[in-house]
Amino acid sequence: MPDVPAGPATSPVIQLYHWVRRPIPFMEECAARYGDRFTIRLPIFGEAGDRPPLVFFSDPEAVKEIFTGNDDELRAGEANAPLLPLLGEHSLLMLDGARHLHERRLMMPPFHGERMQAYGETMCEVTDASIEAWPAGRPFPIHPHMQRIT
Repeated sequence: MPDVPAGPATSPVIQLYHWVRRPIPFMEECAARYGDRFTIRLPIFGEAGDRPPLVFFSDPEAVKEIFTGNDDELRAGEANAPLLPLLGEHSLLMLDGARHLHERRLMMPPFHGERMQAYGETMCEVTDASIEAWPAGRPFPIHPHMQRIT
């Protein structure tokens, strides 16, 4: 296995517990302790004894390098293999090389320019309308309201 950045030495089960129960604080603690690149191991990916580590990057330049790197070296589809049962073989996250590029280009137009501006305006309108319907002066369950917004 190639060298990977440092990360927690606790068991994968303990790391999974922190990942599930408090993911953001766990990631922030790892970044504070190990830096912009760190590794965690979870017992839910791969076969016992053959579980790949998950390497996290938070430095913007490192993230840029990953997303613009040579697709012969950075094979996201191959790395995402443990997600195949959840995503299916035709998911963009499961593809590499020319097929990934082709599918990505097909998906990109709705995520650029004026369309994104229009999406943002619609999101604000939906959110404002939802907030106006919230009960005032008393606690209420927020989850159903958030679900409706999304």
